[in-house]
Amino acid sequence: MANYKELDVFIAQAKGEVDSKSVEVANARKVMKALAARYIDTKDKSIRTELAQITTELTSTILREKVNYIDLFADVKRTAIDVKANFKFERDLTSAEMGAKGVAGDRGTVTNDFKGMETSFVSTRPFISFLDMASGRLNFDRIAQLSAEKMDRVIAKSLEDTMFNAFSVMSAPNYGTGTGIDQTILKSQINTFGRFGAVSLLGDIETLGKLDTVSGWTSKLPESLALDLNANGYIGTFNTASVIKMTNPLLTGSMTETNLRKDLLYVLCSGDEGRRSLKVQFEGDLIMREHEDFETGDYEMLMGQIFGSAVVGAEHYMGVYRAQ
Repeated sequence: MANYKELDVFIAQAKGEVDSKSVEVANARKVMKALAARYIDTKDKSIRTELAQITTELTSTILREKVNYIDLFADVKRTAIDVKANFKFERDLTSAEMGAKGVAGDRGTVTNDFKGMETSFVSTRPFISFLDMASGRLNFDRIAQLSAEKMDRVIAKSLEDTMFNAFSVMSAPNYGTGTGIDQTILKSQINTFGRFGAVSLLGDIETLGKLDTVSGWTSKLPESLALDLNANGYIGTFNTASVIKMTNPLLTGSMTETNLRKDLLYVLCSGDEGRRSLKVQFEGDLIMREHEDFETGDYEMLMGQIFGSAVVGAEHYMGVYRAQ
């Protein structure tokens, strides 16, 4: 692919480094419009391929930025295509005990188990009229943005299903449930996983907003937390855990249904990636195919990412709380 400086502008825009209304973005969009118009005039297939490559590279960059949050709580491997990841998790069989002088205690060792996973193809298939592209009625960066958003939502939903299906059949402290926020249960989870490192509490703002009382303050929140609640809709810290609002957009066409569940809170701890129960693989780069529909003349692209997730191991250093 040619080295288009316009692609760099769109990438900077996606990262928030350049405003969407800036002169740089406007000029970059003009170049893309001219490229589409040239294809209409010449039917040069290399231009069509170039357009798809630019859109795919931008979509890939936006998607990578969006899924970086997974690295905070999962063991993530990014591999070449057709490479199956083997995730290592440690089994500590060592021990120490008090005994009589000269008597050896039980012996033990450390072993490593390995687990692979199945992957799936997360894809999007946008189509658009070349006339719409050439006229500027729809911009290339908008196609890339929407494509990345749709794939990110599918990946996030898959992670949610993987974690809930695994943890909902476990016992405390890995899984807890109560009416609204049962602080006794939630604090027990936070205290348990806080022994392995700093803890974060991740969830939808609707449930996070119910964390509006703190032990020792019966009538009101401390001033700093009250300001947090008023400004953000949730407090910034709860029982030592950093509180993080997850991105949870509404489903297309709905004003009530969200992409992810609103009733789940995830108790996540930092630490060695190998000890994280959730394993995730991104296999290869974003895949792209394109063609022009013979009957309609629409320009169609297929963009997709091979992805998989699984909960593995016998010990799990995170928890899920469900607010009923």
